[in-house]
Amino acid sequence: MMGCPIGIDWKVEHGPGRVTLSHVRRYDECDGVPFLFPEVQATLSTEEYRSTVVNFAVQAKSLFTGTPKRIWDSFDEQEYEEFWQEYNALLRKFETAV
Repeated sequence: MMGCPIGIDWKVEHGPGRVTLSHVRRYDECDGVPFLFPEVQATLSTEEYRSTVVNFAVQAKSLFTGTPKRIWDSFDEQEYEEFWQEYNALLRKFETAV
């Protein structure tokens, strides 16, 4: 999430027919100092990676279905609408590729 310093991050490298995930780091505090996991690495086929990401995106979207959003102002409303327009467009694009 943009603006939140706590979370997990990793490097994604796309190659011919494969995707490699590596350089995993976890930020538990707002101090910007990560816990590093240099031994964690995974390589998947492009198809397996795409399918996994699309399935996750579908599940994540379902968490928000039917949940009302508190809109504070017109800027918030516009940003919220633009986010879901982009999310849904990308989901449609890649769901058909799975």
